[in-house]
Amino acid sequence: MKNKIKIYCFTCLILTFILTLLRCISLTAFYDTRTGYFNSAFIPTVMNMIYILSSVWCLSTLILIPHSHIETDFTPSFMWMKGASMFSTVLFICSAIFMLVSPTESKFHFINVLTVALSALFFILTIVKNDKSDNIRAFISMALIAALTVILATLYFDMTIAMNSPHKIHGSFVLMSAMIFGLCETRTYLGTPIPRVHLASALLTFMLGISFTLSAIIYLFTAQPTEFVSNPVILGNVGYIGVIMGISVYAISRCFAFESKEITQTEKTEESNGLYSL
Repeated sequence: MKNKIKIYCFTCLILTFILTLLRCISLTAFYDTRTGYFNSAFIPTVMNMIYILSSVWCLSTLILIPHSHIETDFTPSFMWMKGASMFSTVLFICSAIFMLVSPTESKFHFINVLTVALSALFFILTIVKNDKSDNIRAFISMALIAALTVILATLYFDMTIAMNSPHKIHGSFVLMSAMIFGLCETRTYLGTPIPRVHLASALLTFMLGISFTLSAIIYLFTAQPTEFVSNPVILGNVGYIGVIMGISVYAISRCFAFESKEITQTEKTEESNGLYSL
């Protein structure tokens, strides 16, 4: 079981690299800045197919990994978690500052800045080794969910971006996956974990989020100055890219924290009787 979880983690890394490469090529060679859509070319089509198959692969953990066989070590001393938390903290703080100084007409602007800034505390608390701070982490994690919700609402109501724009659809899926992941974080710190959903949402958030943000950053720094670059259709505010990248990097560190566990004969019987849930 331990090997199966690690296979999921490393496969997700490989798929993310492939999708990032394909999305960079699609943005550079097949993106129409006038319409905001990809052309009907071979590479964008293949990219979309791989996105669908990769998403199914991530969600297959809900079926292929038994609930009773999985647990998570969330100690702050965990190497992957500590490094990812530090990286995410910096990104969230920088994103909050960028959103604060960026001119915008969004009605959610102040709430955006406030919730993203508070979310940085969540990652800071993860770095601090204090077993008594779980309740505080659970409370602060609500700010993370709120930040993602507000960004999703901002993206949805941004009428400068077409509702069926591939960027808007992709960004929405990333944010919704990250929101489910944040909810799993809250439940874990409250002592009511749902490990299979947690693992699946973490894998999906990383795969969708990193391919989304890295390709966007590469495109913004390499493309010719256009309306797309000066006013990123990607999300409407470059600060949101930092938020998505931060939660995505943190999510993959959680994936590597999942391990198999030994189960008792009673647990085996209950599992065979279908008594375990997600």
